[in-house]
Amino acid sequence: MAEPFTYGNDLVFKSASSKRQKLGEDFVFDSGSGQAGVRVLGVCDGHYGKGAAAYVSSHFLSELQDRLLINSHADRETTAAELRHAITRTFIKLAECFERSKKISGTTLTVAILIKDLLTVANIGDCKAFLDDGVELVELTNSHRIEDNIGEQRRLQSAGALVGRSCAALTGPTAEGEKGIGKLRVWAKSGLGGLRIGRAIGSAEIGRCIVPHPHIRQVVVPRTGARLILGSDGLWDPLDTSKVFSLCQQLPPQAAAARLSSVAYRAQGSEMKDDVAVIVADILPASSTQDWPAVRASLVKGPKSWLPACFARPAVKDGGLDTCEALEVVADVDTWAEYAARCAASARKALTRDDSAMQDLDKQHTKVQQAAALPANQAASRSQTC
Repeated sequence: MAEPFTYGNDLVFKSASSKRQKLGEDFVFDSGSGQAGVRVLGVCDGHYGKGAAAYVSSHFLSELQDRLLINSHADRETTAAELRHAITRTFIKLAECFERSKKISGTTLTVAILIKDLLTVANIGDCKAFLDDGVELVELTNSHRIEDNIGEQRRLQSAGALVGRSCAALTGPTAEGEKGIGKLRVWAKSGLGGLRIGRAIGSAEIGRCIVPHPHIRQVVVPRTGARLILGSDGLWDPLDTSKVFSLCQQLPPQAAAARLSSVAYRAQGSEMKDDVAVIVADILPASSTQDWPAVRASLVKGPKSWLPACFARPAVKDGGLDTCEALEVVADVDTWAEYAARCAASARKALTRDDSAMQDLDKQHTKVQQAAALPANQAASRSQTC
């Protein structure tokens, strides 16, 4: 059995999930008690079929376990760095393995990992995760929807990807000069596809511009606890963030997840239904005798009003971790940006080495040319003095 971690507070997930399906492309997974001191939750939202989402949801835990070596004596920062490395390698490995299957489907992936009081959320695509600490609602994911993410637009365009809106007939991208309809998408060169996100596992038909490198955010959960909600876009598109949390503030995880999936599914309307997958996880002290709704009600501050404390809405922080007031931020890392920076540095070193070699060759070539231009007697004289 693993020894106790040497940092932070003992916190545990008390979680439940719920799904409402039409296409059958959303999947959730939960490690349960599994590896001592580690709990993993995940949501996959598939596209062009369920193959990629099914594969990732069934293989993520084993692939992560193969790469994650937990040192219970390490400090929080060391553990966080090792976890980021293991997560990134796992995302990439899953993408490589699924690519070999030659299937055309793809999937987003959002995972939450709790090690003692260190909460790590990694994502590709547009499934979101928000944390309610009683003071703020903080987004722990970074959406890779092309329409909303200027960085993804630039990355895709610099990679030579075809980015644009759909033509009026909805059969492919717009022609040159055509205004187009709908949101920005990335298209295969053949015109097939039309994917709204720039990062996924699978989606081979679009090309290698679709990358599996996750954005990773790590925070320290307050010792009083918090509630984490992970959901596919079927939850977050029809309902705003504050609405999601207010719908379930008084409910335990199982009832909260069921209510959110039901309300979100109905809110989509009757014509175009998207799958809904939800995980509600209360992160509480291991010794806690209270549930999150009771804990949260005791944390609400400010002037009294006629509304019960459990209905008070905290401020929503959905622009990253820079504006967080209550949470201690450990890391906020775009692993693709790190990867690109390493590649650029390696290229610069290689270019420098090549330049030096070329300069040496140029000098040698110049000497040969000069020697060839000298009269025979001068060349012989020079050779004797060398």
